[in-house]
Amino acid sequence: MFLHRRRERADGDAREQPPRGRMPRGSRLIVAGAAVAGLLLVSGVWAVLGEDEPSPGVPVPGADLVHFASGHGYEPVRTVLRSRADVAAFEERFPPAAEDGKDGKDGGDGGEGEDPGGPAGPVAPAGRDFGTEALVAFVWSTGCTSADSADLRSSKEQGLFAVPADTTEYRKCAEPWDVLAVFAVPREWAPHGVELAGGQPDPPGPPAAAADGS
Repeated sequence: MFLHRRRERADGDAREQPPRGRMPRGSRLIVAGAAVAGLLLVSGVWAVLGEDEPSPGVPVPGADLVHFASGHGYEPVRTVLRSRADVAAFEERFPPAAEDGKDGKDGGDGGEGEDPGGPAGPVAPAGRDFGTEALVAFVWSTGCTSADSADLRSSKEQGLFAVPADTTEYRKCAEPWDVLAVFAVPREWAPHGVELAGGQPDPPGPPAAAADGS
């Protein structure tokens, strides 16, 4: 009788134990659920990153790059220039000490009758017709990447924005590069309230001048 009971207990234990190499169903469900949750999490992260990544935009047809400079110490700004007075105010943002261009040349010695303009020369060359066009100006830092030109682009997220072109990337730099780009566009393309680089345009002149004029 004793042996018979032990045999029954052994048979019962054998029925309760899963076959070797197989995981209990409950554990398999837990592992499968964790795997699915992990996939969903990864997919969610990529979805978020994809939504936050700005659109490269499309080139703005007919935009004319009328002024470009690359150097150091420029004040970041995004603005619209609709008159010669706006151009003069914009140039006040850049004192002569910050007007050294990428090749070491400055915008002139400021002699009599000479308009030193912004970095590396006048921002708006003579002959621009402010009755039919406006100038959109961007100044921004490109880090350790220098540029020889810039393109004007447009996207739903950012409106009008500029990107550097003909670039050279350096692993290290003593100072970050700054880029100034001014584009001429039809006046109706830059109405009041136009969005530039994802935000509202800055005043053409320095903040102090804007405060004095208010």
